[in-house]
Amino acid sequence: MTTNNDAKYSNPILDSVTAVNELVIGSAAPTAMASMYLTMAQAAGISAQNSATAQNHLNVLGTAALGAGTGNLLWEGLSRQVENITVNDRLKYWEQMIAITKGQPAPSSDAEETTVEGGNSNGAEGQADQPGAAGNS
Repeated sequence: MTTNNDAKYSNPILDSVTAVNELVIGSAAPTAMASMYLTMAQAAGISAQNSATAQNHLNVLGTAALGAGTGNLLWEGLSRQVENITVNDRLKYWEQMIAITKGQPAPSSDAEETTVEGGNSNGAEGQADQPGAAGNS
């Protein structure tokens, strides 16, 4: 302990302040390292969260693309089937749908029979399969 007669503060107070200053200066480096480690840990956590979120978004986009592609394939097949239905059959189907929506029994029609039997109105398919038809000899 040093003695100074002109000092306003006593020597134990000066020693205490000096000890606190040494403690603060001595702990600056570990405090800085701890802060750096916390920052690095937070950055790594946010990076992992971002990658998981990006993967989730890609999964959602993949599912949407799969659904859109499947829908397009189904719609293409459906539109081809509708193109093959004759106008008279379309009118009969429409009348049946209207009757069903009104709660009435659907009128019977032979639309199913004509589409199943013939497929082609001129009957060329049926003639080509017969043994005496032109083109099979």
